[in-house]
Amino acid sequence: MSLDTTNPPLPPNAAEESGGNLDRLVRLLQDPVQLDDDGSPIVAISPASLDVLETVLRQLIAATLGPSGSPGAPLNVAVGAASVQALGANPGRKGLTIANVSQGGQRIALALAGGTAVLDAGMVLWPQTWWWMDRYSFTTGAVWAIASAAGGALAIQEFS
Repeated sequence: MSLDTTNPPLPPNAAEESGGNLDRLVRLLQDPVQLDDDGSPIVAISPASLDVLETVLRQLIAATLGPSGSPGAPLNVAVGAASVQALGANPGRKGLTIANVSQGGQRIALALAGGTAVLDAGMVLWPQTWWWMDRYSFTTGAVWAIASAAGGALAIQEFS
């Protein structure tokens, strides 16, 4: 296995942000790989190596995304049979979790691209299910919601 340390696919300041641990990680990854009888790699990483890997990954994530931020105040939002804005736009948003905490069996549809939510379209949360924003569904825009009946409820936790 070869790892190019002169042009890695990392942020420009990753080596500095890793506190020197990036070089240690590269050395770990450059160790020869042993194969078993089927040709599959045998991977054995010591606990100390795992600690280095975890440290470097946390530092690289922080260097790439910035500090993880802190949670805002948790929100409870009532959602009825008409589309409502459940959460406003936030250009500083780094994370978001939304749970359908409805007690009457309501399903709730979310519109992440802004605009009116449409029942049973887009992201649909069934009762007692939840969704968290990941890199594929990342949005800093407003989130709109509509429930299948009056009395729907969302629990929202945003990270900035």
